Amino acid sequence: MLASGYKDDNAIMNIGQANDLFSSIPSGFFWVYLYTSSPYGTLAAQQGFDNTNRSDFETFIEGAVLPDFVSKYIAPTVSTIFQPLRLTPELTVGTGFSVALVTLGFTGVILLFLWIIFISFSFAWLNRNRYIKSTCAILSAAAILMTFDNMFIFSSCVMQLIIITLFSRFRFSKYFLI
Repeated sequence: MLASGYKDDNAIMNIGQANDLFSSIPSGFFWVYLYTSSPYGTLAAQQGFDNTNRSDFETFIEGAVLPDFVSKYIAPTVSTIFQPLRLTPELTVGTGFSVALVTLGFTGVILLFLWIIFISFSFAWLNRNRYIKSTCAILSAAAILMTFDNMFIFSSCVMQLIIITLFSRFRFSKYFLI
């Protein structure tokens, strides 16, 4: 925190609004708590900020469902306009469901959850014979990282699933691409 320009030795405690319990234990415990709880705190605070249900179904699809390599050409401003309002300027994430909540409210969160379940089962079923372990590893990593952002729209995650699914089906003579 000192390298970032903060003068106070307890800057992280002030930013995270730590109570007295955290002042009596090492700050490393508070860092873990802050990193895991602040995305959910930001998401939960959106209703208090009156920052939910601000758009329509089309914007929800563009911002929360379509992969970023498609949506950046269709609707380049959706990802910046429909972001969660922050608890503090330093706490910048609001989970993978934040755009869904801001665009369609709780309906968007439920729809995104159902979409993720559908995508997960679809890719697992399509790759059930040869690459189920690799597919499940990618899907599990994406699901865990949904704590911080919507991993199912990032091309780095989506393209891995598409490459495994498509390239495992093409072959030349007796050789597969993967």
